[in-house]
Amino acid sequence: KEQYHKTWDGDSITIAGKNIGDVGAEKVAKSLIENDTLFELRLIYCFVGDEGAKALGEALGKNYKLEHLCLHGNQILAEGAKAIAEGILKNTSLKALSFGSNKKYPLNYVIKEEIK
Repeated sequence: KEQYHKTWDGDSITIAGKNIGDVGAEKVAKSLIENDTLFELRLIYCFVGDEGAKALGEALGKNYKLEHLCLHGNQILAEGAKAIAEGILKNTSLKALSFGSNKKYPLNYVIKEEIK
C-alpha cells in the first residue's frame, strides 16, 4: 500500500510522497493558471522532474495569488529550475519558494542566476 499525504483546506494544497510525476505536475499547473484562491502549494517528494517544473513555471507566470510554493524532494534539475525562474520574473505574488533536496543539484544558484 502506497503511503502519501494529501490535504486541501481551501487556500492550501499539500501532496507529499505521491508519485504524481511530470504528468501530475502538469495537471496541477493547468489548474493553478485558472485558480484565484490558492495561496500555498506543496508538492513534496512527488517525483516532479523538469517537464513538470516547466509547466509549473508557466503557471507561475499566469497566476497572481500563489504566495508559497514548495517543491522539496523532487527530481528537478537546471532546465526545470530555469523555467521556474522565468515564471517568478512574471509573478507578482510569490513570497516563498522551497527547492530543497532536488537530486542534490544547486537549484537555488540556478534560480538566482536566472533572475539577476
